[in-house]
Amino acid sequence: MELHLSLGRHGRLASDVYRQLLAAIRDGRLRPGDQLPATRQLAKSLEVSRNTVLDAYQRLTAEGFLVGRAGAGTFVSPEAASRVRAASSDPRTIAKRRDRPAALTPAAAWRGAVVSPSLAPAAFDFRIGIPDPALFPWDEWRRAVAHQLHSRRRARASYPEAHGVPRLRAAIARSVGLSRGVRTTADQIVVTSGAQQAFDLIARVLVEPGATVAVEEPGYPPAHAALRAAGARVEPVPVDGEGIVVSALPPHTRLVYVTPSHQFPLGHVMSLRRRQELLSFCAA
Repeated sequence: MELHLSLGRHGRLASDVYRQLLAAIRDGRLRPGDQLPATRQLAKSLEVSRNTVLDAYQRLTAEGFLVGRAGAGTFVSPEAASRVRAASSDPRTIAKRRDRPAALTPAAAWRGAVVSPSLAPAAFDFRIGIPDPALFPWDEWRRAVAHQLHSRRRARASYPEAHGVPRLRAAIARSVGLSRGVRTTADQIVVTSGAQQAFDLIARVLVEPGATVAVEEPGYPPAHAALRAAGARVEPVPVDGEGIVVSALPPHTRLVYVTPSHQFPLGHVMSLRRRQELLSFCAA
């Protein structure tokens, strides 16, 4: 196992090794049964004497966190997990944790957000945006994947273009051109790992801190969270049977987030008249 430790050049090196190994056991990086490097090997990688590493190993062994096996090496003790739990419940440990500076926390826009809630299996799934797996062309997909894997088995492993494979972007441009009437080219297409990454990229490019962004109410909360994380002042705007109520848009709106083809979550399609009103508002 390659174990990374970073030692200072002042103070007791053995104590540094001891503390960092103990921390790795406590936070789960080293788990019961994991083998530690041989003392000579670790001492060489840290550029310290073997006695320094021996001292740290012996302390951890005496405390029950490590165990030596003749002819095999040094391992994390099977009882290490229970010792960590006992130490974590010690009142002195709890008091120290309470006085410790706060760890990194999410930005305010993301606190309490449930990105992917776990749901129990259901006989009938009525969630929005979940396709019927029976309609997916599994056989065609399997053949296409097998063909690509076979044709690329000798290809050099490297990162693809960050904004997506060119042939895929060209196919998307053609598809939205035919199905949605969108005039675009492959160079204007960016393939993301999901809608949330797309929202984040859009917010980073188009939204400045303090800018007003109008969103549909009701609407899609994860998109609103991405906009708030970029510093936007998100303003909810009501929707009716034709879509977002353009007359209710705040003045000086920098960006309007809408779902015109299938409003989330109501399912309305924005009318042609309302689309034209929205375009006129944005052009003004």
